[in-house]
Amino acid sequence: MFGGIIFEECKERFGEAKKKQPTAPRKGRREKDIEQLVRDRRKLRWNWRKATSEEKIGLKELWDELRQKLARLRRVERIRRRRKKREKERTSFLETL
Repeated sequence: MFGGIIFEECKERFGEAKKKQPTAPRKGRREKDIEQLVRDRRKLRWNWRKATSEEKIGLKELWDELRQKLARLRRVERIRRRRKKREKERTSFLETL
């Protein structure tokens, strides 16, 4: 009863705190880089279709370089996700003991 009175008095004086809306999870740096590389790869493919045979040689080199970067980033990201998953499983297992 007394706590309710104090709560109401403080609510009138200071106002009520609004609840924060949960924010959507943001993408990490690597995930953004992967998306950008995929976009670049699409553009390269489009340019390759329109290119002459001489230009296709240079575009092929760019394509290979992009492919290697993308593979490396995806591999690192997959390792990170797997590590997080194992860590979560480990903690949940230890909590059950």
